[in-house]
Amino acid sequence: MVLPYDSTPDQNPSKSENTRIPQAETSILLVEDDPGVRRVLRLYLREFDWTIEEAEDGDAAAALLNDGRTFDLVITDLAMPGSIQGEELIRRAKDKDPNIAAIVMTGNSSGSESKEYQLLLKPVRRADFLSAVSTAIATR
Repeated sequence: MVLPYDSTPDQNPSKSENTRIPQAETSILLVEDDPGVRRVLRLYLREFDWTIEEAEDGDAAAALLNDGRTFDLVITDLAMPGSIQGEELIRRAKDKDPNIAAIVMTGNSSGSESKEYQLLLKPVRRADFLSAVSTAIATR
């Protein structure tokens, strides 16, 4: 599934237009098994000078967490190949840092809400994605 790249200026926050978007010194772990979706999300995030580490599945992301890497926010797909799915990855991340913010994305409309993370349905508009990221970081 490829997310549409929405570049309409009046509908999308930018560095100069939206002061709610946290700037540098934010570290994000982006976990998505679809390379096309991961690329689009990375493009959205890179606009704001955040440090972004990518993983193609929950197992690779868990290895980063186990290596002592620290993140302000984990953005993960709900269902991925491998032994570690999105909710389990969030649990592991929060075991290491209870204050870590989390966003879970899914293409399945039956995804469940949780107090542990924000849930976003794919495909997601750029403005909605960045708003969720901003909220997650701000409430960390």
